[in-house]
Amino acid sequence: MPLVYRDPNATRVAQALRRLADLIESLKGAKPAAGYEPSLHSELKQIAVRLERIGNTLEAGKKAGRTTSAQLRSVARNFEGIAEALEKGAGGAGGGRS
Repeated sequence: MPLVYRDPNATRVAQALRRLADLIESLKGAKPAAGYEPSLHSELKQIAVRLERIGNTLEAGKKAGRTTSAQLRSVARNFEGIAEALEKGAGGAGGGRS
């Protein structure tokens, strides 16, 4: 499915993703709250791999001039995998659901 030329929703999604990227970068230097030890988050590697897959899929769609329904399902499955990794990380870090 091709995107409508200058679709304002596509622009909004792109802006939201840029904001998230900036926030994630800024969290790298955050200091943990008193009493908490910083820890590595293994789910970040899984999330990065899935985001790279999404990017590769969208790039292929861009080159072809449209995305197929199979590509969109692939994107959806990768976002589901990201959600699973975040849930797992929240449980392991004592975060829980909000």
